[in-house]
Amino acid sequence: MAIPYSEDWAAGNSYFDTFYRYDKPPETADPLYPFIRASEGVYINGDGRLDKNPAYTGLTQDYTTAGIWFKGMGPLTGGGPGAFSGSGFWTGTIGCIQCTYYPTTDSLNDISDIDENFCPLVAVVTPQLGQTMMGVSVDIDTTDIKVDHSNEGEHDEEVFVTGAPMPVAGQPYTVRLGWQCGTLNESTKIAAPDGFVRVSINGELVYEAVDISLLLNWQTNPGNKIDGVTFGLAGLLGPLDNFTINETECTEVSPIVFYSGRTSSPVAWSKILLKVTE
Repeated sequence: MAIPYSEDWAAGNSYFDTFYRYDKPPETADPLYPFIRASEGVYINGDGRLDKNPAYTGLTQDYTTAGIWFKGMGPLTGGGPGAFSGSGFWTGTIGCIQCTYYPTTDSLNDISDIDENFCPLVAVVTPQLGQTMMGVSVDIDTTDIKVDHSNEGEHDEEVFVTGAPMPVAGQPYTVRLGWQCGTLNESTKIAAPDGFVRVSINGELVYEAVDISLLLNWQTNPGNKIDGVTFGLAGLLGPLDNFTINETECTEVSPIVFYSGRTSSPVAWSKILLKVTE
């Protein structure tokens, strides 16, 4: 199992937390966390979690702007044009990212006020600008999960999942994003409809799209190399305990258990109710 990167913040605070907006170039890379590309208003709190930095409490910024971008953890070169060349890429054809948040009353109150409503939980992003290619976000006001994934077929690239488990202050909120890109024709840069995306919250599969033409990055050579992942940056759900990026498929529970009996198309499920009569 290839793990391009895993972080639990055991190294503690370092250079990045001295800036409200840390931007790696042209500044010196953080000596303890050299793969931080950018961060905003965060530090490592006493529980060993990435959190809103109290040094900036007097500013207007709060959990609605906090977050972090990790970039360049892989061993490969991009081999593509312009911003898609360079080093630090890894094979994104198959992958799994898992992260665990510990939302607080303050963080939930803050992100409830986000103008765009949805708080980013995890996203695979473009090399140059950090724009979302695939990601998961949550709106605690409408109790929706939003899943974004670029594809070339008829499947929606933005899907709203109603009724998924919502974050609760003080309780762990573990998000797992797993995917397989469609088989890519390197000549045409067209992906076949044999990919999938799965999202789990606290061990419950809440979204699954199968047989989709998932395409993350056609501009690298070969295609679908990726080099960056973000957590928050347009809203941080709460202290981020840890995350792991795997270059292999997520290990799913078998058989899949739908704890809440809630899901959204294209997942198919059925529930049979038995009534015992006297």
